[in-house]
Amino acid sequence: LTGRRGPARPLVFVFTGQGGQWWAMGRELLARDPVFRAEVEAFDAVFERIAGWSPIAELARPREASRVDETEVTQPTIFAVQIGLAARWRAWGVEPAMVLGHSFGEVAAAHVAGALPLEDAAALIFHRGRLQQALEGTGAMAALGLAVAELRPFLERPEATGVEVAAVNGPTMTTLGGPRPALEALLATVEAERPGTFARLLKLQAAYHTALMEPIREPFLAALAGLRPGPARLPIVSTVTGAEIDGRALDAHYWWRNVREPVLFEPAMGHAVGRGFEAFLELGPHVTLAGPLNACLAQRGVQGLVQSSLHREQGELDTLLAALASLWVAGQPVDWRGVLGDGRRLVDLPLHPFERKSFWAPCEEARAMLHEAPVHPLLGERVTGPQPRWRVELDLASHAFLKDHRVDGSVLFPAAGYLELLLAAARDALGDGPIELEGVLLHEGMFLDPERSELVETALDPERGRITIHSRTRDGAPEWTLRASGRVRRAGPASLPGA
Repeated sequence: LTGRRGPARPLVFVFTGQGGQWWAMGRELLARDPVFRAEVEAFDAVFERIAGWSPIAELARPREASRVDETEVTQPTIFAVQIGLAARWRAWGVEPAMVLGHSFGEVAAAHVAGALPLEDAAALIFHRGRLQQALEGTGAMAALGLAVAELRPFLERPEATGVEVAAVNGPTMTTLGGPRPALEALLATVEAERPGTFARLLKLQAAYHTALMEPIREPFLAALAGLRPGPARLPIVSTVTGAEIDGRALDAHYWWRNVREPVLFEPAMGHAVGRGFEAFLELGPHVTLAGPLNACLAQRGVQGLVQSSLHREQGELDTLLAALASLWVAGQPVDWRGVLGDGRRLVDLPLHPFERKSFWAPCEEARAMLHEAPVHPLLGERVTGPQPRWRVELDLASHAFLKDHRVDGSVLFPAAGYLELLLAAARDALGDGPIELEGVLLHEGMFLDPERSELVETALDPERGRITIHSRTRDGAPEWTLRASGRVRRAGPASLPGA
């Protein structure tokens, strides 16, 4: 990565909601990152006492047995990944100045901000997930590329009865939820009257953040009546209210609103930007909010920083380190001792311009290879010397077409290839015009090994008109083997029949 470091900007940790989960999320970090693992293990121990099952065990399931797409498993496992990522970032010196979360991502945001103890967060994420799981099959959700104001007339149609705004993700990014038949009818109307508008059903079987959540209201409030939130160490922007909220207000009734009411992500972003925050780090198992984050910034004319932590099916530690490098280049402070470990010293580069001088002393052959194009794909470059010579390195990667000529399963350089080499050398040495070859002999076959390259040299004796082709393996014995030879001369003008 390259760039010019600017001033550090206060960073907002943004915790994703449902949708970025995948079967192997967090697995590499659990195996390779002790900071991440310690945080997740602490949560796992508390959660298992409450729920009777282990999020770590669920994250370890093979792909065919994974349950991470089941709501009661999705939410605790994503929460585990999120708090593990937060611990990792902070151990590297990347500290948040504010937090916000999308939908159930608010649980991790509240915990990281210090407003929700781990035991309360574990109980909340358990009961939230298990109760919503019971509503699977009762509704559906859809994403549309329209602003809420543009959707209002469609929501007032009789065929859209029961459909509600479930999330306001960006200036023209809205999620709807409701009964599946009504939602499908609304999408059909939008597609007919606003052709080209993005409108797509989501792979969800419940209408989160709508009236279809009401059946779990009483059991939800009863299960979480014992929550005891406290003051937060960091500002929390609520995606329920769209504004900052006191950590002590995050009781069971607030979390019911988090389940039932629409996600006001775009207003929450507007509040954060209005407070002067322009740098946002997404914490979740995959990129889900980068688009909405950038759209919210662009709407306000802000050229901010948006960085994701992980990408589905990409090496997690490498992806995190690349994200760390991007944050550093963008001006964010980093604790390099936390990155490099003890016993290593960080030194500054000289503060004066480098003297850009080259001290290469290349030979003629090197200059020819660097600056002159090959004479012919098989003949290669011309080598300087008293007599014309050409050299090429043949291998099955750069000359893949040679793989087609096989004898007993082995690749054998074809006879036609030798004739092409002889003619190409003659044309390069003698110039344009008719060429005659005579006395061509193929002395020994040249088998090409897929693991090694063959150095081929063609030489012409101009006085005798004799051409020879020798070769040797690049990393093998130094002896050259004669492969083919012949004589070449200019041909006289052909006589036409009857002339």
